[in-house]
Amino acid sequence: MARRGRRAILVPILAVLVQAAAPAPAEDLFAVVERAGKGHADSQFRMGLIYLEGDIVSKDARQAAGWFRKAAEQGYAEAENQLGLMYSEGEGVAQDHREAVRWYRKAAGQGHANGQFNLAVKYLLGEGVTKDLRATASWYRKAADQGLPIAQHNLGVMHRDGIGVARDGRQARDWFRKAAEQGDALAQTNLGALYIMGDGVKQDDVRGYAWTSLGAEQGNEIAKDNRAMLRRTMTTGDLLEAFALAVRLGERIRERAEAAR
Repeated sequence: MARRGRRAILVPILAVLVQAAAPAPAEDLFAVVERAGKGHADSQFRMGLIYLEGDIVSKDARQAAGWFRKAAEQGYAEAENQLGLMYSEGEGVAQDHREAVRWYRKAAGQGHANGQFNLAVKYLLGEGVTKDLRATASWYRKAADQGLPIAQHNLGVMHRDGIGVARDGRQARDWFRKAAEQGDALAQTNLGALYIMGDGVKQDDVRGYAWTSLGAEQGNEIAKDNRAMLRRTMTTGDLLEAFALAVRLGERIRERAEAAR
């Protein structure tokens, strides 16, 4: 049964930076070293990851930054983004947010989704660049259009709250749904909250509970609180319907993830 006037706890925008993929497996190490020494940018990047992670060799952030730089100077977008992260964190290099922005911008300009996202974060925080929420939204949009879930979630928050863009509950719903269907717990929580409150969608406790429950099962504390609130007020029939919908949504998400592998 739908209930008007209900409130839910909302997840705010997530201002974190996106890291690179895992390093090369141990059996590839000798081939990676040989290719990196010959100037192959992809192997130089992988050498950087190997030194950064420290699983195959002793961790050495300076060596990692050096290898990332070699690849980045050849225009390798993954390395440009990762070198930006090193400057953002002050890992292996002196912290320098302007230099971080410079490398993120290079990666973003090549269409690198993580670089676009990280550049958006810099505009959001005003680190190394003048704070500009419109630019934040623009770069989130570029990354979101490439399917990056965290960018889709953050863009949804900006539309929900009117940050750098016009407030638009339907746009928020659409971006939350895109990320939620990829299994993003924050987006599942926020999509559930929209249904609970009837913000940008028709108020629907059943759908609200289902999406909220998926976020809660991944450990999101806000989702757990919202789910507990719904359990106290929903009818038994609505709860059973919501349980069944959550199971169907979860199965669909798992099938999609398996198909993408």
